Amino acid sequence: MALVINQSRSAILESNSYQPQSNFLPSTSGFFKTLTTYLTAAPKTSPKKEQIEKETKLIENWDDVNFSTINSVVCNYLYRDCEYQRLFVELENAIGPRREEQLYILTAITLALIFVQDPVGSTTSFMTIVIPAFFTAIALLQDSDPQIIANRQEFALKYWTVYGFFIVFESFLTSIIKFDLRLFRLGFLSLCLTSRVPILSMTYNKIQNRIIALKNCFDRNNLMIKEQTNIK
Repeated sequence: MALVINQSRSAILESNSYQPQSNFLPSTSGFFKTLTTYLTAAPKTSPKKEQIEKETKLIENWDDVNFSTINSVVCNYLYRDCEYQRLFVELENAIGPRREEQLYILTAITLALIFVQDPVGSTTSFMTIVIPAFFTAIALLQDSDPQIIANRQEFALKYWTVYGFFIVFESFLTSIIKFDLRLFRLGFLSLCLTSRVPILSMTYNKIQNRIIALKNCFDRNNLMIKEQTNIK
């Protein structure tokens, strides 16, 4: 009898037992699974990019010429391509200044000895003849880019055309006013070397227009009138 009562009591307890099931537990699929995967995923490592050193030219035209670019070119030569590396090392150990400083001191002394006699004439010749002649020699060299060759040759053509007419005008004016115009020549032709001030193009265009007008006038009068006899 006691056994029957205990079995009945166990059945009643099992039927009345309540096991709560939460609806707020995260599901293993759907949105919660995606969110869990995103939060627990290891950070992705981006592939390493190889850094490729690309050398670019420091000086392309006269506008790029300054002390910084000149100093970089000089240092590249003295520390990489110079044949007298051992000599410069010995001089640095004996004297003290770096090799580029030694070169600048030697250059300054040489220029001072050259310019001390006629500073205006030496500076004028260097700026208006030597440097443009160097650019002209470069313009005659071959380059991989045809546009660069055309630009260099166009500059050389314009400069020497302006230079020739200016020298003639300066000589004529000097004979009249008896005054040294070399400083004026130095300033004017030095400005013609830079593209920042369009003096070279403006002067060349004016000269070209005068030449074209004279050529047209010559062509109009370069005719020979032949007498023709009409036979009736």
